[in-house]
Amino acid sequence: MSNPLVISSHKGPKNFLVSLTHELTHKIFKGTDFKFSKILLNKTDDRVVNGHILVYATLRKIFENEPEMLKIVSSDKDEKYKKAYELSENYEKILNFFKENK
Repeated sequence: MSNPLVISSHKGPKNFLVSLTHELTHKIFKGTDFKFSKILLNKTDDRVVNGHILVYATLRKIFENEPEMLKIVSSDKDEKYKKAYELSENYEKILNFFKENK
């Protein structure tokens, strides 16, 4: 993530919106004292994966009624992001667990 936030817009407005939402979700969690080992319902030994499970659960909730947007959310080529997306499948349960344990 860059500071200031820089996002490419060459892939169109929907991709831009997904990228912006992803990065803003990171910004919301940045600077907080969340102990990811406590708030993650599912976790791995990889910090990148663990750091994105909650982000993807949030994106799934935001775009839950927009399948086209979720397709963009899930289209990342990086294996770690794919794993985090897969682990966020039960997003309602993950978000509830987060609310109860933050």
